[in-house]
Amino acid sequence: PMILYYTMKPLSHVPDMAIGVWTIVAALAWKKDHKISQAAIVGLALGFAILIRYTNLFLALPLAIILFDARRTIPAKRLLAHTALAIAITSLAFIALLFYHNAAFGNPLTTGYSAGGNSAAISFAYLAQHTPAMLQCIAQPSTGLALLLAGVILGIIILAMRDRFLLALLLAWALPPLILNTAYYGKPRENLLLYTRFALASYVPLLLLAFCWQRYFSDRRKLLRYLMPIAVAASLVW
Repeated sequence: PMILYYTMKPLSHVPDMAIGVWTIVAALAWKKDHKISQAAIVGLALGFAILIRYTNLFLALPLAIILFDARRTIPAKRLLAHTALAIAITSLAFIALLFYHNAAFGNPLTTGYSAGGNSAAISFAYLAQHTPAMLQCIAQPSTGLALLLAGVILGIIILAMRDRFLLALLLAWALPPLILNTAYYGKPRENLLLYTRFALASYVPLLLLAFCWQRYFSDRRKLLRYLMPIAVAASLVW
């Protein structure tokens, strides 16, 4: 329901979420195949993501975890060369932004956020004030995510024991934008569902946390195939 709601809204949060997902997918494909063309795609995707929304700079955190883990399977020289290529391509996005800022605001270092005063609209006070509302947004029945939160907690516990790389990747992907946007000043009073758009980029890694732990129970896979659709259906109705 949440994705369908925002697919029909003229907001930038759905493409923001989509390009973020493809950036991580491209990085994982590079980690597996070690192709320089894949490293270039990672840089291109990250640069495009930053052009859509400045906060996609946080994607550097899960990408750094992928890079750190890749050092075990990719020779150091190739790793450095591929990383340098990806950074160079991503830098093109910053150059494009600087030109745009200079043309639109008269200063390459003045962003759309700072021009409107929104860059100073983030604080720990807002974080404390908005956290209950954000939790309410995530847990409210109409989002279809209420019961899936139990799966997220279970996923964190199981991955902590079985796959710490995947756990670190998903948490580094989900938590920074969620915390930052919770600390942002804007919070609609009438429509909490509208406020949830700030957490949209975090939903994909949270949903992965809720489901990926199934693969560690192959002997019970048949049972899980029945249980998980029932839980999803229940969360949609509840």
